[in-house]
Amino acid sequence: MVKICIATAYDAGFGYIGNYAASCLQFYADSHGFDTRVVSSVPTTDWHPAWFRLQLIEELFDEGYDFVFWVDADALIVRRDVNIAEEIEDGKDLYCVLHGGGVEQHGTNLFPNTGVMLLRNSQWVRELFDEMRSHEEYALQPLWDQSALCLALGYHEAVGGQVNMVDHSKHERIKFLHVGWNHMPFNVAGTNFAEEPIICHFSGLDQDKRSDFARRTWLTVHESACSDTAPAQMDIKLASLEAKLKQTENQRDRFKYLLGKATHSVMLKKVYKLRRLFDPNFERFY
Repeated sequence: MVKICIATAYDAGFGYIGNYAASCLQFYADSHGFDTRVVSSVPTTDWHPAWFRLQLIEELFDEGYDFVFWVDADALIVRRDVNIAEEIEDGKDLYCVLHGGGVEQHGTNLFPNTGVMLLRNSQWVRELFDEMRSHEEYALQPLWDQSALCLALGYHEAVGGQVNMVDHSKHERIKFLHVGWNHMPFNVAGTNFAEEPIICHFSGLDQDKRSDFARRTWLTVHESACSDTAPAQMDIKLASLEAKLKQTENQRDRFKYLLGKATHSVMLKKVYKLRRLFDPNFERFY
């Protein structure tokens, strides 16, 4: 059996969202039998804290994990019905989302995003990390390890270079995942947006907005994780609730509570539809 650990890390200044992300991470791990590692106090070094992920991943490799599933501390796993282990293929060591364009393209503005990655415990990954660290000019310069990975793989345009020089030999060891694994909800018109996200990445927002959306997203995920309602029973329960909602408007608050209790990860779309029946101002946050 493949041994997988899901990991994230953040410092005290990022705890306002990191705690929500860690909670969602644990829900997901419990659903699939994965181990977790959450570091809530990233050690201070001369390099930006984002670089700590490389160290932590290597430490988990040394502990004997076959794969490490890295999820940034500002990214929340919102679905538990999809197993990242099902993406694993022979000969593929790095799994991530290619942002900025289509999966099969290698052109302007494309770049592999380090915010969500599945990495195989292999010499190839360790050598890739060493190559990323060799780009010391990004020790403190944005986007830190993200920029270093782009350079290591030949995505020069993503970091302001002139021409991409994609290393196709390295790409043979990479599998680009569906964008739903690293969905950015505020990139609606762009290629980083997914209709059915698995992980919502609140990157690029200011602290107040990021904290607010993370909190509300976490509440929905928490309701789903704590629901004891089996998927097969959801249609019956939701149909009953829909009939009641059409009978009267005086019990809207009560039905909102019942719908929240009925929430289940594989039935989120139906729940959203029902909520909009009685609350036209209901906003879907992911």
